[in-house]
Amino acid sequence: AFNKSGDLLAYTVDAATKDSNGLFLMELKANRIFPLDNDAKNYNRLTWNDDGTALAVLKGVDVEKMREKNNVLLVYRDVKAAMADGATLAPIVLDPAKVTGAPKDWVVSERATIDWSDDGKRLFFGMKPQVAAPVTARKNADTDADADS
Repeated sequence: AFNKSGDLLAYTVDAATKDSNGLFLMELKANRIFPLDNDAKNYNRLTWNDDGTALAVLKGVDVEKMREKNNVLLVYRDVKAAMADGATLAPIVLDPAKVTGAPKDWVVSERATIDWSDDGKRLFFGMKPQVAAPVTARKNADTDADADS
């Protein structure tokens, strides 16, 4: 996704070798790439704020026999200033499992969009309860074949 001014490109990598996955930022004018996050997890819902200065993304992993991914929300504020200073950009991290008052067994859902408020100070995202994955194997209860002539 390009920021509003079009001088930055943020992108995620979802590789077969999960160790290569991550969130990256490319400064197009200087042709420089900044790795913002690198982990053996999946990245979803990359979203710029309206000014094109801040990023948000979900980072998660599949949970065996469960429907939803175990996601955390990463927020990067003022990416241009951090790039100019050459400093490492540390995200604000929301992990529902570690937040006091968050509903137990709820996850940040990649099924909902991530939206910034008009002033860029708030982030809206969806949460939902973690549920067991539906059984996908079908059993055939028919013992007789149906035939039309």
